[in-house]
Amino acid sequence: MINDSEAARLEKLLGPIYAHIREAILEAFRYRQTRYAEELSTHTARTRASLLNDLIIFRFMQRKLREIGIRVFKINNRILFDIRGELILHFKKLNGQLQSSNLQTEFAYAFTRQQELPGIPTKLLRLVAGYVPSKDWTAITGVYVTLPKGNKVEWSRSLMDQADNITNLPNQKNEIPKRQRKLRRRGGDKSNPAEETGTGGG
Repeated sequence: MINDSEAARLEKLLGPIYAHIREAILEAFRYRQTRYAEELSTHTARTRASLLNDLIIFRFMQRKLREIGIRVFKINNRILFDIRGELILHFKKLNGQLQSSNLQTEFAYAFTRQQELPGIPTKLLRLVAGYVPSKDWTAITGVYVTLPKGNKVEWSRSLMDQADNITNLPNQKNEIPKRQRKLRRRGGDKSNPAEETGTGGG
């Protein structure tokens, strides 16, 4: 486990972006549940995690990252985030022990063991921003930032405001509009949109 001063340093660096991390994960999960509702039952565990990870990264990158001291870069087709030149952040699915639950590639093995990687100075701690899904993938039961080291988690921070599962989140700007039913008047001019939809004024 890391000492109190190291934990305080992590909190100072990560505190300003906790909300961005949490919202990117929850927004991505909400979008996945809404946009891919019909296909969810056919997705494998790998597809579920890969799709959600891509959506999370997309949502996170929509933030004004440069303004909060975050640089985006890519290594081995993985998008990583440099936090003020002091930490490296990677988004991952986590298991109940807050560890990465997928097969360990050479990159993932070195990343979670704080080992040297091309393009990443060894002095920079590697952290994981992750989520824990329910067994049936209908809810997210936790959102965390962790500091892994091998088979241990040296430090973790829950980003959930409460312990309850996050599900049935309110759709706001992510809500997909329903297709409007088109009504056609008899004898209407097909070239006139107002006539075709039956919404013309007058």
